[in-house]
Amino acid sequence: MSIYCVGDIRADLFIHMNDYVVRSSSVSLGGTVANFSMISAKLGQDVKLIGTIAKDCIGDFLIEELSKFDIDVSFVTRTKAGMNNILMALNNGNLLGYGVLEVPGVRYDGLGDIEFDKIHPGKGDFVHTSGGCIPEDADGTDALVNFINRSKLSGACISFDLNLRVNEFGSSKKRMTALLEIAKTADIIFGAKNEFELLTGINDFRKAAEFFESSNKIVICRNESDDIYYLDGDHKGIVPVEPVNVINPNGAGDTFDSAFIFSLEKGYPVKKSVEFSSYVAGYMISSTVPRDIPSEEKCIEFLNN
Repeated sequence: MSIYCVGDIRADLFIHMNDYVVRSSSVSLGGTVANFSMISAKLGQDVKLIGTIAKDCIGDFLIEELSKFDIDVSFVTRTKAGMNNILMALNNGNLLGYGVLEVPGVRYDGLGDIEFDKIHPGKGDFVHTSGGCIPEDADGTDALVNFINRSKLSGACISFDLNLRVNEFGSSKKRMTALLEIAKTADIIFGAKNEFELLTGINDFRKAAEFFESSNKIVICRNESDDIYYLDGDHKGIVPVEPVNVINPNGAGDTFDSAFIFSLEKGYPVKKSVEFSSYVAGYMISSTVPRDIPSEEKCIEFLNN
């Protein structure tokens, strides 16, 4: 089984402060689907990353970082276009805020340069993508939708995180239509409660999640420290979220998604997989180490209890 991860690959730039005085800065691998790929690789999954990375020194750094986790980057396209970087400020280890750092004169070109016709997931594989890789009216959106549909017909399991990012990428009719089509095709949908409401136009997160309800679809509706609402065919349930001391929430949803697929692929039921995903994501956001997850022994111990 391979996981084909389609989406954004970025650099996270951290400004570290003590008592609001800048002490140091650092750069790490980031981006919604790159985060997902990294966590999946740490969990021992066979990961194939699909995306674009600029032909510059930051792009070289990202390729080097991905290779450290044995992530297959043969489907990553190097482009002349740049990428949006995420700038984050942390004071005494706590996240103050973050924003998109755009390079003047350089555009983020989405997925337009990817040769999807050369990529062929098969039966038993997973394909994971995110709304965060679909900019407003960007080239490549139609190609991504067609790739998702083709992969589904080939027997791959489609996993989709809504990750709408309307403040960053907008809510054009074209973009929202593409997101809704992928969500309807997906076998597993992840998203925040307000994202389900926004995408469906239903002002009730449970009813909005149930809009996608079917006998062969899993829907996971979460929102930071709120309880998680899930649908599994005809079953519905709530999983409480254990409180943790949040150090840096960046990548929490991506970590949740990868842990869920890991647990589900191992044969654990949906509710147990939700509990496990919440545990792994909670561990990550409460650690001072970026994209940190529990050891394999702790993961297995949690799943077997």
